[in-house]
Amino acid sequence: MEKTNGSKYGWFIITLGGFTTLIAVGIPVMCMPVLFHEISTELGLDLVQIGAAWGMGGLASMMMSPFGGLLGDRFGTKHILVVSCIFSGIAGAMRGLSTSFPGLALTMFLFGIVQNTIVLNIHKCAGVWFSGKKVVFANGVVSTGIALGMLLGAMISDTIMSPLLRGWRNVLFLYGAGTIVMGLLWGLTRREPVQYKENQLISSPPFRQALSQVLRTKDVWLFGLAHFCYLGSHMGFLGYLPLYLRGIGWEPANADGALAALNGAGMLGAIPLSILAGRLGLRKGIIVPAFLISLISMALLPLFHGFMVWPLVLLCGFVRDGYFAVLMTMVIESRGIGTIYAGTAMGIIFSFGNLGTFIASPLGNRLAVIHPDFSFSFWAALVGISLLIFRFFQETGGAGGGK
Repeated sequence: MEKTNGSKYGWFIITLGGFTTLIAVGIPVMCMPVLFHEISTELGLDLVQIGAAWGMGGLASMMMSPFGGLLGDRFGTKHILVVSCIFSGIAGAMRGLSTSFPGLALTMFLFGIVQNTIVLNIHKCAGVWFSGKKVVFANGVVSTGIALGMLLGAMISDTIMSPLLRGWRNVLFLYGAGTIVMGLLWGLTRREPVQYKENQLISSPPFRQALSQVLRTKDVWLFGLAHFCYLGSHMGFLGYLPLYLRGIGWEPANADGALAALNGAGMLGAIPLSILAGRLGLRKGIIVPAFLISLISMALLPLFHGFMVWPLVLLCGFVRDGYFAVLMTMVIESRGIGTIYAGTAMGIIFSFGNLGTFIASPLGNRLAVIHPDFSFSFWAALVGISLLIFRFFQETGGAGGGK
């Protein structure tokens, strides 16, 4: 397959992708955990309702992700990103119109419909515009954008933006407008390069062919099960962390700061781990230690209420976005997938992960009602299951996978 590998325009596309995940995904998603205290006070929500509302985005993404991947494979990433960003911006702003739990749950659902469509199509851009070691680095840039957005969303949304804009509703309106702008910018870009294999033009596969090929690939199901457990545990952990820290006596600014620090660590870790994966030719060899670090961090966190919370949070965050970058690369490199079916495969895997978010967030919060520490044990156990699943994978980095 011929690509404009390393071209200036390819790097422009990936840079735009990084900014898109920052503005359209990271900030508007991660603003919610720190705004939940203000939202719950105004709307009268309890802890379980907060967990359910947080999980609605995962349910929506689970339902839409396979179609978002199929659409990207069929019609190209550019057109899908334009439509997805504009829809996401409108739906994200609509969260600010909520007056009750049903309204918040509905708008969170609508907002979640295309979130993963945006992410997986930008990750597909990395596979389309680059090859070899540069793919994992490009995916690292995209993951860094998400992590930086999550850092900013957690850091500024409650303590700076809400007072400045006179409430959480106007914060969500502003973030929605920013997402729409990103969609318009994608409308000005070129289409992805034409792809060839053995000097033959590769056309976009029909829906049925793409879905059939992906569903017959065993690794896609294993990736999906592992992502179900990891993303479910991690998103549940993120949604609960600020509330938990406030509940054990932390000042609100410090509790929100811990969430921001976790996301900041993810931003710092994404590119170094991606570079390491590229240079060593490792994928599984990066993901397995990342899972182990996450498991230990989550399991130990409730044992400490003071300074030791910070290093555990930082460790958990540092490996997160590197995992996402390496996972997306591993999917592209898997035999039977390649860049041709990458969008469809990622969509199915994302669906598993978001189903995990939908289930693990409210279930973990329900356990927290029994005892605040129980939720961390539950989420750590889910990561442990992901770790066991990855034992079944072969290393893809050295072989070049399905390219």
